[in-house]
Amino acid sequence: SALFSAVVTVPLRGRRGTTAPVAHSLMLAAILLIGFFAGFLGGSVRVLDLTGGKASAYVGDRVRGTFVVTGPVRANSGWQSANARVLDAEVHVHMSGGAPASPALPEGETLFLEVAPSAGGEGTAAVALREGAIVACSGILREPEGPSTSGFDQQSYLGRQGIEVVLRVAAGDLVVEGSRGGFWGWFDRIRSHAREDLHRGPEPRLDAVLQGVVMGETSDIDKTWMEAFRRAGTAHMLSVSGLHVGSLAAILLALARLIGLSRGVGFVLAMLAASSMIPFTGASPPVLRAATMIVIVLVGRWVGRGRDQWQVLALAAVAVLALNPFALMDVGFQLSFGAFVGMMALAKRVEKRLRVLPPSLAASL
Repeated sequence: SALFSAVVTVPLRGRRGTTAPVAHSLMLAAILLIGFFAGFLGGSVRVLDLTGGKASAYVGDRVRGTFVVTGPVRANSGWQSANARVLDAEVHVHMSGGAPASPALPEGETLFLEVAPSAGGEGTAAVALREGAIVACSGILREPEGPSTSGFDQQSYLGRQGIEVVLRVAAGDLVVEGSRGGFWGWFDRIRSHAREDLHRGPEPRLDAVLQGVVMGETSDIDKTWMEAFRRAGTAHMLSVSGLHVGSLAAILLALARLIGLSRGVGFVLAMLAASSMIPFTGASPPVLRAATMIVIVLVGRWVGRGRDQWQVLALAAVAVLALNPFALMDVGFQLSFGAFVGMMALAKRVEKRLRVLPPSLAASL
């Protein structure tokens, strides 16, 4: 629509119209086309990078090596699963004839790690996995499963993350050797301390709910309570969203103002807090969107520039899709951006119809 307005409608307005000259319109059209093709090229390169793994060539073979758990650990009936990155792994090929005896998986490739329950029975985990753990294990490479009777499609779910294989490890074939260090290791320790603090409440079920509200981890929440949250329409409280990021940034801004810090220092603290939510909770589309928008808006206010909400939202979408173009098909991306578009398009109109209420209450509604 912007291209149509710039190129087609300008000549129809006449020389004394208020729109830009034709030359400016053509320049705008050129910029839009360059941006489109640059995005297409960059997205294509990123897609090839995400789908260029070599592990899928060894489906059905046994892999032995060392991996680092890079994503949240999910537990169900004793099974544990998480994304894991290859540190050092070799494949024992079940083939005869000219196949190499032990080819190595490329370092840095990501796969999906599934750990079976221990021999003690269903519901008992062999080893307690945690995000950031370095593990040594041996298992079979498998293709992700298609749609199940419950409707979950593991192949599509992992494909949107650029993961093509599942490494299934039997009970007792995995040992935790340590934890990763560096930048991500620091956030692993913060996350672990936060989880411990949230378990110090008066009752385990309440502790699990608090952990869900603050960190988005719902695996420990009582099933009947989880179903009650769904029926009440409040289950979204238990997933980390833009509201978490925005609230944290607002708290930092208020505290900075309260203790007399300068405006610039308050902005920096709020931007750091919003950005830190990405490695703390995971780079989900809602968190990336909110953090990007907060940083852009605060930088603009700091340098005295106005803002256009639609441009800010578009730049946030570019940031999310630059990291993972497959996020476009993710329901979290669709709901997060769709909800924000709805608010920007309709909130002011609804607010005008609530003039009988106090302004703050009308805006909240």
